[in-house]
Amino acid sequence: MIVIVKQLPAFKAAVLPAIAEFNVMGREVRKAWHQVDKAMPAHHPNRANAHSGIVFIPQWEARVEGKPVLYAGVEINTLEDVPNYLEVIEIPVRTYATIRVQGDREHMWSTYRQLDEWIANSAEYRLADDQGSLGFEVNDLQVNPFDIPWDTINEFNYEIHKAIVKK
Repeated sequence: MIVIVKQLPAFKAAVLPAIAEFNVMGREVRKAWHQVDKAMPAHHPNRANAHSGIVFIPQWEARVEGKPVLYAGVEINTLEDVPNYLEVIEIPVRTYATIRVQGDREHMWSTYRQLDEWIANSAEYRLADDQGSLGFEVNDLQVNPFDIPWDTINEFNYEIHKAIVKK
């Protein structure tokens, strides 16, 4: 597994929050995803990439009523034709530590650990943890992971992007 440092361009996403305790977060992310996908389906003219779904992860302690929050959504081209019940996130140009997850659940957790260790041991970078810093996971929808219940899914294929800054 190789960590790649890269600068990604700015983009916008239409999202809904998923707010839950960790043990049920996967289920809540899937509920949010299905609502976003219904509002902005693959054929929607404002959806930037019909073949990906994104989960955004606040890199600071983001909580609502004491529960962690994630955001499920899709990249959009413009702010036009976004239903008013969806939130819009604007991601600025940033540097990210990126790694691909492709394998079973144990491989997924191992990949997260490897990325976290790489960031912790980097002489040049640290995790961007200021309020507003978002990491994100770009999920390939060729086999839609959001259609598979979190407690049974065991095959993962996505990229993790964690926002980093120079030390």
